[in-house]
This record gives sequence, C-alpha cells and structure tokens, in this order.
Amino acid sequence: MSCEPLRQPLAEDDRHAQHLRGTVSEAAPPEPTDPRPLFALLLAAAFLAFGIGLLTAPLGSRALGAVAVVTAGAAAVNGVTLALSGFSAGTMLATTVSGALTLSWMLLAAVWSCRRAIIRHP
Repeated sequence: MSCEPLRQPLAEDDRHAQHLRGTVSEAAPPEPTDPRPLFALLLAAAFLAFGIGLLTAPLGSRALGAVAVVTAGAAAVNGVTLALSGFSAGTMLATTVSGALTLSWMLLAAVWSCRRAIIRHP
C-alpha cells in the first residue's frame, strides 16, 4: 500500500490536458472586469458622432463622414465580440479591421484638415 496522498486533478490541469488533445477551444471567456469591450464600444460611439457630424455639416466631408460611420460599425462589432467571446480568432479579426479603419480615418482626417487650413488661410 502506498502512503502517497491521492491527488485530485485541478481544473487547470484538465483544461491543459484538453488543450493538448485539441478538444478545447482557444477562446477564453472575458473577465467580468475586462474594460476592452467598453473601450471598443466607446470608440464606436465617438466615431459615430464624428461621422454624423461630418455627414450633416454644410462644410463637412461626406466621404470622411461615411468612413467614420463604417469605422464605428467595425468598432461596435469588435466590442460585441470581445464582450461575448473574449479573446478569440474572430475577435482578433474584428480588432484588426477596427484598428486599421481607425488609423486610416485618422490619417484621412489629418490630410483633410490640413488642406482646409491651407485653403482658408493662404
């Protein structure tokens, strides 16, 4: 008879074993205090406001406003996927698209703003 105590498997050990067998998904559920979904949804709200403002302003750029609205949609999808599934492959795709659109919009807004400043103040 062995005097060694019986070791109960931990949940982490089971998850690690399932991961090694390929029977568990890579997606980790989000922590209840994870701020990333909230930040993504705030980014979506800000870009939606920019987009509506540019689309309705008499001297605004309609193309820039449309890109801002599309960026808001991508950021909203990013926030929802982060909130529902945590960090996964689908969330990474949504984050990449949202980030690329955000950077593109910021560069376009900078160029548009500089051109307007040069035209108004020669």
